[in-house]
Amino acid sequence: MAEKLSLIESLTPRHAAWESIPSVFRIRPQVVDTSILLPDVARASRTRSQTMFLSAASFGVVRPFAAHHVWAEVPRTIADRAQAMAFDPRLAEAIWWEEYVPLIRFVDVNGLAQPRAGILHRDPTDAPTIALAGLLGQVVVSAADADIRDLGVAAPDWFAVIVAGHDLSLAAGGAWGGLVTARISGHSLLAITRGAINAARHPVGQLVIGTLAAVLWLTRSRWLPRVREAWTKADPRLDSVVAAATPMVERAIETYRTADTAWEAAKFDGEPATLRHHAAQVLAESPHPLSRTEIARRLYPEASEHVVRKAMQEIGAAVVGCPAFVQVNARDWQLGRSGVDFGWERSESPLLLPYIPRPRAAGPRTPELVTGSGISPHIAGPRTG
Repeated sequence: MAEKLSLIESLTPRHAAWESIPSVFRIRPQVVDTSILLPDVARASRTRSQTMFLSAASFGVVRPFAAHHVWAEVPRTIADRAQAMAFDPRLAEAIWWEEYVPLIRFVDVNGLAQPRAGILHRDPTDAPTIALAGLLGQVVVSAADADIRDLGVAAPDWFAVIVAGHDLSLAAGGAWGGLVTARISGHSLLAITRGAINAARHPVGQLVIGTLAAVLWLTRSRWLPRVREAWTKADPRLDSVVAAATPMVERAIETYRTADTAWEAAKFDGEPATLRHHAAQVLAESPHPLSRTEIARRLYPEASEHVVRKAMQEIGAAVVGCPAFVQVNARDWQLGRSGVDFGWERSESPLLLPYIPRPRAAGPRTPELVTGSGISPHIAGPRTG
């Protein structure tokens, strides 16, 4: 089965300067396990559309990682829980292999240190997920399993993190849309100008404004005459357009700010980082596989060539022989395996429709959770994906 590249992976230039990528487009690693993947797959099979989790992963702002055993554990759990959770097991298994597996990086955790040794006594089957979290250090871990949450590894409210990841992808999608689309009329130009006053107070707003300014300058011969004509015909109705546009910009910025804060607050604070941890973090956030030289330069951007060459040797010693790191060609490495062919014959047409955001209902709802007895309630905010 071929690897399914996210939009960010597909469109980010290989040699783009690391520091030049706006934060709204940065990839955020997320460790996931079966306890949240199963209910997500079940929901996708019932609605025949992408979930918030799958939509965010497809865009690429969120990159899910899972311990290597998960790819086979989910299908087994689908067969065991389908009747209790009321979904079609055949469809769910097809969705798992065709929609989820190509977007998840599966990491072989053999030989990795265990940052929470207590899990070995509580539930050894959760140890691989915690070991993966320990390798990434500062990372969001989404799991509904009480053993992982009680040890302070997984975020207490896993569904709120899914919502935050989706909101971050919407913000990135809006910013990306500004990068490639500029259908500006005289009226909309005035509205954007007014809204920009508030938007410029936040990095996302600055990104959108800068993008639109660049596109407007390059296409000025097309739109400037229309602006002049519209300006002479302007009437008081423009004030209502501006009044409507400004709150929309402000709400978008506030949504991004809230989601980013929730994401950062949910991160697992791992053990003191070694060079192997740093290399894993760089690879987990990179749109493309990297060579040892590129990893060294991102870790030490101001270092001399002598320091970079020494770091290359140390990075080689840290990643070579560690199964978590995968050499994808003669020079490049990535964290975990992607696009692994598991022998599944892909359907001729897409199994899921794109996710369409809907207004969120007021009040908490109870997403399904996977427990030893089947389904367990968990108050986690409004359920929309």
